[in-house]
Amino acid sequence: TTALVFKSDGAVVTANYSYSTITTNTTLNAGTYNIAGTLTVPSGITLTVNPGATLKFPSSGSIVVYGKLIADNATFTSQSGTSPNSWEGIQLNGSGSSGSTISNSIIKYANEVQVINVPNFQISYSNFTDNYTAVYVYGSTGSIMNNTITSSSIGHGIDIRENSTVNSGNNVIIKTNRRGVGILYGGGSSGNVWKNDIKGWN
Repeated sequence: TTALVFKSDGAVVTANYSYSTITTNTTLNAGTYNIAGTLTVPSGITLTVNPGATLKFPSSGSIVVYGKLIADNATFTSQSGTSPNSWEGIQLNGSGSSGSTISNSIIKYANEVQVINVPNFQISYSNFTDNYTAVYVYGSTGSIMNNTITSSSIGHGIDIRENSTVNSGNNVIIKTNRRGVGILYGGGSSGNVWKNDIKGWN
């Protein structure tokens, strides 16, 4: 792996290698950042994505986070595709990602946002458009609230598994082709669920 250096605020920045790792705490300010492949945030490192920042990924690209991701008013999208699975998405992995937040942001055309074995995550006030599954949670605790999810894919809106404890409230989930499930709790998962507006089925 090679360290990925972001050169200046507002610049269009392209990683030189398909797999790049941030080696110090990094803040991305407003601007467009074209990522060549998979961007990794290791344990102990924080990636902060500030308002106005847009990260664009190729079809095999993703953000893999073992440290912390703080995103506010940011956009995560594909470089070219405009259908579900046009890029891999965001993965939060393990206890090092505790306290990660995605708020007021836009996630478009991804496979999914994955939250795997993460205590204390929060996804709120964000818009998910045509992702395969908006949020997949496994063995984690946290909250998914006040989001809008619109999708024509066969995937689920929110998929919570493996003894997760997740509160989900005030989400609007629109499945335009009546396929998949709006919110699914499985594998011993639990949480408070309230005032979700799920549309798109007969």
